[in-house]
Amino acid sequence: MRNLIITFCLLISAITYSQSAENNFPNIVEQKTAYFYKDNFKPFTGNLIFKDNELNLITKSKIVNGFETISEVYNQKNELVHLIENGIDTEITKVSIQKSNFLPKDKFTDTINIEQKIVIISYILNNKTKEKIKFNGVVSFNTTKLYYKNGIIFKTENFYNEDLKKIKESYEIFYTELGNIEFAGEEKIFNGSYKKWNEEGKVIESGVYKLGLKVK
Repeated sequence: MRNLIITFCLLISAITYSQSAENNFPNIVEQKTAYFYKDNFKPFTGNLIFKDNELNLITKSKIVNGFETISEVYNQKNELVHLIENGIDTEITKVSIQKSNFLPKDKFTDTINIEQKIVIISYILNNKTKEKIKFNGVVSFNTTKLYYKNGIIFKTENFYNEDLKKIKESYEIFYTELGNIEFAGEEKIFNGSYKKWNEEGKVIESGVYKLGLKVK
């Protein structure tokens, strides 16, 4: 199983730095920070607040369907010092006074109740038109096949040889509606049914994983 995890990570790295424009292979990987309700991986929508006691800063963020759209940073005097809007960081000075995007009546959720993860989506990028399309299809990498739908990997198959004729094992991959989750090499990427075959093509093991743990 660890070999599958290593192959998965290597493929992500290869695609990230690939300049290929072939339509049967994703040539760009987008990685974004996403926020989920804790323990269920449903995209969070609402306002978050985070207090940094070491730097004496408070950050307020507006999250829409899992992604941050606006973030404001305040100092210990409750002065707005940084504004991050759609990824653009602006330092606020006394000369350039910025009104807050939040209202006094707005409610906030503490970040302790939220799961923050990196999500991964793979695309076909047309180098001429710059159009970015979520990848659908199968990618072969060494002795592994990865299955994609809407830019998300949902299944992996591992084979005995690089000719990909004798299947060795098959695993369903954990994903969310926002993309695959980066689990830093943990075996949590396996989620759903799995099978293992011997070299004669006979199923020798099958069952179900739930975030890396065998449950059946």
